[in-house]
Amino acid sequence: MPKWNRRKWIAAAAATTAVVLPLYARYIEPHWLQVVRRSLPLRNLPTAWHGKTILHASDLHVGPPVEDWYLAKVFQTIESLRPDVICYTGDFVSGVTDLQTDQSKSLKHLPLGRIATIGILGNHDYGYAWNDIGRAQFLCARLKERGIRMLRNQRIRLDGLHLVGLDELWSGQLDLKTAFQGWKANWPGIALVHNPDVVDLEGWSDFQGLILAGHTHGGQVKPPFLPPLILPVQNRRYTSGLFSITTERQLYISRGIGYRIPLRFNALPELTLFELIPGQPTG
Repeated sequence: MPKWNRRKWIAAAAATTAVVLPLYARYIEPHWLQVVRRSLPLRNLPTAWHGKTILHASDLHVGPPVEDWYLAKVFQTIESLRPDVICYTGDFVSGVTDLQTDQSKSLKHLPLGRIATIGILGNHDYGYAWNDIGRAQFLCARLKERGIRMLRNQRIRLDGLHLVGLDELWSGQLDLKTAFQGWKANWPGIALVHNPDVVDLEGWSDFQGLILAGHTHGGQVKPPFLPPLILPVQNRRYTSGLFSITTERQLYISRGIGYRIPLRFNALPELTLFELIPGQPTG
């Protein structure tokens, strides 16, 4: 039996890594769904909402290349969590998905919250060039039929809790002024955006609370100890997780569920379950 010296062991390890890592990034991590649980303190939170849960789901990318069996697993996980409210923050479908065919059939099975289900649009929902308003309207109609309330620069009040949903930045339909017209600083509030760059724009008025966003996929491929190779935002610090924007305003970016290409590394797909509690948000 030949003896193995240090050089041979290193070469063998490198060869194994070269084979295993691409297989892991292609077949394992894109479907390794993580449920992240966090407390969400909000000032002036009505008693009726103490202990209630809000599930944040983003970037489903229904259609090619995301597999239906994987989305079915995601939906089963959501239903098992029994969230009171579900917030979908855009990219329900991929930009190339044909909404008239079975490519989007998984939309029929989107889970609903026990109290409410809220959604906003992402860039892919506007089609491949991010500007097909007719496609976006058609998608909103389908989602409404499913029981999802789509907010497009609008806000709603649920038993004292205020939620505002902003339209997609890249589509040119974003209107912060309309969305926050009449907003009161003392309202317990949650805002939904798709692209986190929106939080750096002027027009947030007196909004205090948590902003939920997606879009980045956490970089999708993130080398250890290094920033993501590709990040579709201008503000490169917006990768994933919690960010303090002001002392009264926070941003949480989900790594999302689906993908534009079937590849993830060091950026597990994510569902986020928030438990509402009274208190002051902290960074």
